[in-house]
Amino acid sequence: MNELMKRVFELKEEIISLRRQIHENPELSFEERETTEIITSYLKSHGIEVLRPTPTGAVGLIEGKRGKTIALRADIDALPVKEETGLPYSSRREGIMHACGHDAHTAMLLVAARILQENREKLHGTVKLLFQPAEEKAAGALQLIKAGALEDPRPDAIMGIHVWPYSDAGSIGYTKGPAMASSDFFSVKIKGRGGHGAYPHNTIDPVNALVHTVSSLNSIVGRTVNPLDSVVLSVTTIHAGTAGNIIPEEATFGGTIRTLNEDTRKKIERLFKSIVTKVPESFGAKSEIDYKNTTKVVYNSPEFVDFVASVMDKAGIFKKREELPPTLGSEDFSFYLEKVPFGAFLRLGVRNEAIGAVHGLHSPKFTIDEEALPYGTALHVAVAYEFLKGE
Repeated sequence: MNELMKRVFELKEEIISLRRQIHENPELSFEERETTEIITSYLKSHGIEVLRPTPTGAVGLIEGKRGKTIALRADIDALPVKEETGLPYSSRREGIMHACGHDAHTAMLLVAARILQENREKLHGTVKLLFQPAEEKAAGALQLIKAGALEDPRPDAIMGIHVWPYSDAGSIGYTKGPAMASSDFFSVKIKGRGGHGAYPHNTIDPVNALVHTVSSLNSIVGRTVNPLDSVVLSVTTIHAGTAGNIIPEEATFGGTIRTLNEDTRKKIERLFKSIVTKVPESFGAKSEIDYKNTTKVVYNSPEFVDFVASVMDKAGIFKKREELPPTLGSEDFSFYLEKVPFGAFLRLGVRNEAIGAVHGLHSPKFTIDEEALPYGTALHVAVAYEFLKGE
């Protein structure tokens, strides 16, 4: 293990170089063709078998002796954000930026793959490398799964790492059980009967119906859910009308719902649809509901988290670690954990006030302390090695 950890830090500049190359050339979800080429070229140059089950993204296979399989995942897409960091390796593509750290995730896993490939004869099993497209659309994980990325061989365990700008650089954050929320999105159109603003009695006012509907929705969390059960229902968009003296024909609103419990999620959806149907009806209006379930709750196996903690003890380099509370952000890593329950999604601290690495995820000023990157690479290497080392 000591030699593996030493090797990671020998390759620190390579991790940073790869991250900056990807950062300069960001690509949006399902458009990650150049990023995929960087990934496949690097893996092949180190003798790693590469599969292409989807148009973008890739799966690598590192095969040791017969044994178990562990999957390691990195997401590869960027966001439609105009970069404002002023860094010399800023995005070269106007309006597109790696503002969520996927460039770092990809670079860390690539170099981890190189080190594991160098030591494959010591592995009793297979490392499956998932370089996933379109996490930002919550669609890439399902695409890979449907394409068979979790088959032949099927993983016995899975791990992902996300950079975390809210924790000190180099720290490893973990959460047992529910770690990230499910995410659902809704869009509602309330249809009434328009007319002159001076004669509201001759109309069915959809704006009035909308206001009462949204007000009623705000009572769901506070009055129908256990206060100890984390839920967010946010109405984030409202659109109606064209002029001050016209009552419109329709009004629309939309937003998101987050929960940390799948049963609560189903209950909220049922209550939401009931309120959004019945309240407008009480004003004579009708509603059309578009309700989309996207990601599920990211549930980290407590046993796998304990295994990771034991690996960090053996590795000897992970001095900074912290148990983090769940977050109501979402991740399509949840779909992997649904198929491979023995796994976890961990967080790598990248915050450093001294260099201005203080901005949150999805910010145009988001950046990271690159000195943290070897710790993410090392965690991939150490966990895979210990899981597959045999007796």
